[in-house]
Amino acid sequence: MASANSVPENKGNSVENVCEVNVMALKMKENYQKNATAAAKQQAAPPANVYINIAGRAVTMANAPIRSNNNQQNCEDVESMKGTFSWKIIAGYYIPYIIRVINGDLLKFVSVRMAETQLLSNYLHYLHDDICKCTSVKSSIITESEAKLLNEINQRHADYIYGKKMFFAGQDYIVRLDEVDEFYKFIEVCYKKLMCNITPVSTEKCGFIRINSTSVVPYCIEDNRKLVPLFYLEGKTEIVERRAVKFENWNLAYLKFFVQSTLGNLKLKGKKNLNY
Repeated sequence: MASANSVPENKGNSVENVCEVNVMALKMKENYQKNATAAAKQQAAPPANVYINIAGRAVTMANAPIRSNNNQQNCEDVESMKGTFSWKIIAGYYIPYIIRVINGDLLKFVSVRMAETQLLSNYLHYLHDDICKCTSVKSSIITESEAKLLNEINQRHADYIYGKKMFFAGQDYIVRLDEVDEFYKFIEVCYKKLMCNITPVSTEKCGFIRINSTSVVPYCIEDNRKLVPLFYLEGKTEIVERRAVKFENWNLAYLKFFVQSTLGNLKLKGKKNLNY
């Protein structure tokens, strides 16, 4: 009888087990590579900025883009379509601002309602309407994308501090961020001057100077120089006019306020007379 080589009974099973182990090892390697890649991306991503909103809640400043069917990339509200906005601290308040693209420049704008509700309300309630007539701030009507973004900010990031009323395109307005900052400084000076007869040194723009121990004349500061209106000077002023400086924008607003307050035409609401 021919001899036969003996084969262990479990050899076939061993081959199958080895194959299964190899498959599991390959899957584990793939999962490890995926997890390592995800961890590396997460570690490389910058941490989101977080601030404490008016309700005392921690709110991230990172924003999810707002969907839009408008594919035009050259329109002025393209950044609002992306959901782009940020914050500016003015007088201790976080003021949200959005971006408009004008002539290729990214300009910062603030909602008029948001500025009045949170920042300006401390002073506007007390100041006479004529004080606001000393200056003129240009405003613009918001677009549909800007309205969506402002509602997103009010609802998700500010806990409706700006009211439950929705922002609507064609109805609500925005103004330049730097104009809001300057307007706040202006009404703060007006309020403190009328209420307490003081001008904060850090925001001193105008004041009064006594000439010849008799006349009190308002002045405005420009380039660290105190300048007075020409119409307060009597006599021949041709020589002085050669060195005259034209006042515009906010310098003119401060000068108007101090001139009107000198004449007694401006007052706080509820106040009959100015005391100087």
